[in-house]
Amino acid sequence: MLIHHTLRKGGTAGLVVCALAALVFVAPGAAEAQDGFTSPLIIPAAEFENTGLWSMGTLDRFSDSYGFVYAESGELTSLMAPVYLPNGVTITRFEAAMADLVSYNPSSSSACAKFYYDVEVELYSTRYGSDPQDSFFIEHASVTSQLNTGQTHIVADTSIDTPLVNNLLQMFWVRVYLCGQFETFQGVRIHYRE
Repeated sequence: MLIHHTLRKGGTAGLVVCALAALVFVAPGAAEAQDGFTSPLIIPAAEFENTGLWSMGTLDRFSDSYGFVYAESGELTSLMAPVYLPNGVTITRFEAAMADLVSYNPSSSSACAKFYYDVEVELYSTRYGSDPQDSFFIEHASVTSQLNTGQTHIVADTSIDTPLVNNLLQMFWVRVYLCGQFETFQGVRIHYRE
């Protein structure tokens, strides 16, 4: 609503005062998305790095035209990215966008078709300050590709193991396994409640 006042002095407009008043109505829960989650953390494929564990580190490619990662060779590729969640939040949903054109084929000579025929995306944390041999890590959520059509689809996990985030004790990351040029990964969304 715009409030406009003109003060007259001697029949002429001596001063014009304008004030802008806004009436803001915020409905209860308006800060939350319709699904009840607040500010999901989004990690695009461009943030992921090859771990070098299975492929040589030059075999994964990021498509700057389409925003996804794929492997040029027929080998398994492992990608990782750090996850920075606010302390004290509760993770409620983990989802990943991926495409898969590889079907299970036990008689294939390709390792992808025989052993790694699905894109796998997992949310992990490890206990801060723990020794590597102590294996204080938690798999909080895991999703695998559901379609072998090559179409990008989103797969979600809402059964989160140990959903409370404690940044004094935990460090989080996402691991992705994909195999060959017919599996792609676009990124993850981690929904949480404060």
